[in-house]
Amino acid sequence: MNELYISKQRIIDNKKGIYAYEIVFKDSSNKPIGFSNSLKATSKLIINSIGSSELNKLLGKDAMAFINVDETTLTKGILDVLDKDRFILNILEDITLNEAVITSIIAYKKKGFKFSLEHFDSSARMIVKFQRLFNYIDIIKMDILTSEYENLEKVMNKFKSTRIKLLAQGVESKEDFEDCMEMGFDYYQGNYIDKTEVVEMQATKEPTQIVVMQLIKIIKNNN
Repeated sequence: MNELYISKQRIIDNKKGIYAYEIVFKDSSNKPIGFSNSLKATSKLIINSIGSSELNKLLGKDAMAFINVDETTLTKGILDVLDKDRFILNILEDITLNEAVITSIIAYKKKGFKFSLEHFDSSARMIVKFQRLFNYIDIIKMDILTSEYENLEKVMNKFKSTRIKLLAQGVESKEDFEDCMEMGFDYYQGNYIDKTEVVEMQATKEPTQIVVMQLIKIIKNNN
């Protein structure tokens, strides 16, 4: 594989400071790929880039990065290369929660990793699906575009008194942002906060340096 595309989007806190970036690796057709991609070259490129010594420059002094994880990623030890203090493991909403996956999540949590839930639509179905994981989840990314307001309010009330932080996902306008601020979210993500940027990488003999330097550039341009 000769090309790798990386998209990133800023996530802010209540003081409008940068809390983290969501980073998604994509193929030439703009489809997301993960660490478990069958192309070894791509997996190596991704792992090397996020595990490099340039990480502090890449994310800034305090910001973290959300990285999507799937069943294979969680159960094959691929995530062991990551810095647990800089990366939040983002569990996708359509993940299959078999016993092996749940056991791995618990194990990584014990190692000190943080977890988030992606596109949580506040439905009863979603609550039931992830019920066993709430003790291990640090951030719920609540999809304000797909959640019914009544359900959204109920779920927020359920978790506000817990250690779990709530992120408003899908903030598309000033009105959305103001409404979410009033509701009491901890973090905010969406096109109103920051437009997603995609950068094309060319794989060479030293792909890690190219990937890191490109990411540093696009992140610095938005600080």
